[in-house]
Amino acid sequence: GMAAVGAFVALAALGGQLRSPRCGGSLPTAISSQVARESLAAPMRRDVALAAGRVLAASAASLAAHALAEDDDTQFRAEANRATRLFNLGKYAEAEAAWNRVAEAFPTRPLALQNLATVEVVTTSSAMRLDEVPATGQAAERLERAVAHFREARRLAGDRPPDALATNAEANALALLGRYADALDAYTRAADAADRDFEAVPRANAALTLLQTGREGEGARLAANIVRRDPNFADGFAILAACEWRAGRRLEAERAFARLCREPSLCRRYRDPAAVAGRWPPLAQQVWADFLRAENAGASLSQD
Repeated sequence: GMAAVGAFVALAALGGQLRSPRCGGSLPTAISSQVARESLAAPMRRDVALAAGRVLAASAASLAAHALAEDDDTQFRAEANRATRLFNLGKYAEAEAAWNRVAEAFPTRPLALQNLATVEVVTTSSAMRLDEVPATGQAAERLERAVAHFREARRLAGDRPPDALATNAEANALALLGRYADALDAYTRAADAADRDFEAVPRANAALTLLQTGREGEGARLAANIVRRDPNFADGFAILAACEWRAGRRLEAERAFARLCREPSLCRRYRDPAAVAGRWPPLAQQVWADFLRAENAGASLSQD
């Protein structure tokens, strides 16, 4: 079966502009997932991203330079840089082993556990098939371990501000486990901690999680707020359309889709259910497929 790479991704791994959100707070994440933001004005291309549903994307990442620059331990910096280089080269299994060694050597460093957990989510989800949500067996055990590592990193960080990227990654793991209530709480915390460049990602993930759990009305309101603040976030319009459709508001769903279709290349891509496969939660994927079938049927009738 087709493999997924990541966890819940409201971001399309389909294209647009790649931006690396700034790592804020006093506990920066060492792995900054490159976030694929689909710009309605940008040319389309296939890229990878970490974000919502079943992450079709796990991301190129880079060590937050200021995080290590503030650390006076030369050995820690060297080991962390080595682990990060492996991740940047796409050698995720080796990167996981490297971060595990860093975490064992420096057990009081939240940064080490945080990045170990992030890579654990990437390597586990990349081996999962699209029909394996919620995760079971070894995948579930590995994701639970990643969640425990995120939790321990927060404990070690004390009263320092939460890291939005790491909290979103933790929420991804919880969503893959089918722990949607916990995932929604984590996505909300990630959004509250995020700067403007990254905030739409966990908010969109939260909207998808609301749809997954039968709260599509709330999901629609959240998605509407997302696209109001960021009108170039293409996936946001698709999420809004899906939530409105599930809530029985066909006209509102069609309006949201029409806004997405102002860019012909995006319209063509989102007319294929594969556009959200592996990135959205299971129910959200089904709702999108149902919406497209109705849209296509309506278009056929109007042409007859």
